[in-house]
Amino acid sequence: MAEAIVFGVIFGLGIYLFICFVQFRICEKFGVGSLFECCIPVYNAFLLCRCADISGWNVLWLILPGAFFTGHQSGIAAIITVIFSVVLWGRIAERMGRSFWQYGLGGTFLLGIPILVLAFGTAQATQGGGARQLKRQDEYVTPEPIYKPLPVNDPYPVQQPVAAASYSSSIYCISGEYRGNAVPVTPDGLTIGRDPAKCQIVLLSNDASRTHTSVAPDRNNPRSVIVTDLQSTNGTFRQIPGSSPQSFKWERIVGSTVLNQGGRFRIGKDVAEFEVR
Repeated sequence: MAEAIVFGVIFGLGIYLFICFVQFRICEKFGVGSLFECCIPVYNAFLLCRCADISGWNVLWLILPGAFFTGHQSGIAAIITVIFSVVLWGRIAERMGRSFWQYGLGGTFLLGIPILVLAFGTAQATQGGGARQLKRQDEYVTPEPIYKPLPVNDPYPVQQPVAAASYSSSIYCISGEYRGNAVPVTPDGLTIGRDPAKCQIVLLSNDASRTHTSVAPDRNNPRSVIVTDLQSTNGTFRQIPGSSPQSFKWERIVGSTVLNQGGRFRIGKDVAEFEVR
């Protein structure tokens, strides 16, 4: 009897670790979380919500039904869990260029086989994910400036709108508060953070430091920028190639790094992501 219990515990633990590894493979394609974080119950579901680009509060749809629906109400709990599972895996599949319904329903009712295909197949996270894919740069119309112009020494400056085309490089916000907006990198550079007195791009998230990151033009290459982490608490990360040709991962920037056109950097865990253009 004791041997059967020990075998059952070991077998169950092995299945759980395998499921966590599958989740890690998916999270890795989105640059979210670590293998250890994917092994933490409930938090690993929160990471999947980030991959699906839905609120992390949706994890409550997994927790609350089991806590409040018992007895004859357990059927309602099961329906809620199934709906959440379909939406979760459908959104993840959609952001990887796959069918929402095929993988949402398949991942829920076909023993997770489509999920294994997403995790170990060639599917990768697309730039915007399915219908939300970002516009190309030549299709984008620059909006009104979302940043504060740097102060000048002239005591009577004439305020003129700054056009993105007057500078060689700009940073395009892929995700975060300014998603869909482009900001030109001025000769004096830009500072990103929470302090409106010191930053040209002001973030509201508490995960951003008061002065988090600076972006300056590269004097040696007008099409490149120098990204510097200003000793932020949650770090600044750059996107680098992953283990396979089509995958990527995030590397924390220590000091400064040069990013060419198409290079991406991220503020903190998931505050904002920018691409050099």
